[in-house]
Amino acid sequence: THRAREYSVTPTQKALHDAWDPVSLAYLTGDFTSVFAALPALDAFLGGQTSDGVMGTVGTEILAYEEAGMRDRAVAVAEGYLKRLPALTHDDPFGGRNMALWIRHLAGRISDSQFRAEREAWAKEAVDMLPPRLANQAWLYFYAGSAVTAADAREAFEALPRYSPLPPFDGIGYQERVMSQVLLLAGRVDEAIPHLRRGMNACFNQDFTPSHQFSAEMLGEALEAKGDPQGACAAYAEVLVHWGNAKPRSKTADAARTHMKKLGCAK
Repeated sequence: THRAREYSVTPTQKALHDAWDPVSLAYLTGDFTSVFAALPALDAFLGGQTSDGVMGTVGTEILAYEEAGMRDRAVAVAEGYLKRLPALTHDDPFGGRNMALWIRHLAGRISDSQFRAEREAWAKEAVDMLPPRLANQAWLYFYAGSAVTAADAREAFEALPRYSPLPPFDGIGYQERVMSQVLLLAGRVDEAIPHLRRGMNACFNQDFTPSHQFSAEMLGEALEAKGDPQGACAAYAEVLVHWGNAKPRSKTADAARTHMKKLGCAK
């Protein structure tokens, strides 16, 4: 039937889900110790693939190590991925490259000039690979998604006219989150708040589980900046619902606790 065909998966897709699901479920609850325990099976599966689309899950691995405070390991994953990149078939214009760019920039492992050169080259490659209606996604992933400073945000918005107009995000968690991130870095708090609220409730969060938690923490900071301590406390508390008992730790939950203590939020 049509419905059976719609939900059928190939053996490769099933193997990916079997390797990926334990990682995703542990990620959702902040059990990063279990994430790391499940990663070897995922890496073993991915190591036999030549698809850049499959290798895109490397971004989740990078984020898990960074969130648990293991930045050196996150950078090592990124650098290892980039060494394998020439052998991969680029059927995905993003793969893990946007996250590899972000973590190496965040950790200061690449110079400003190298960061800008990679950002421009990979965004251009994405534009060349994508259909015209999706080409503007290159800005979101490689400019907004790699921004870690106010200067990065300024450069991102200076580049935006080359990629405009951006499509509606339709509540896609990752896209709402990175748009919020670059707006906050640029000091455009009022514009960031609607994206953060949609990012917290995005229906695609099951595919990228941290978007809810990251968006909640940033919403707390945005509301705090707007003089809404009650709203900020509620947003920070939402982070702790999911990652309050993270193992071995959650940097996002730690930040939420710090802000709640400063605000005197009710426990």
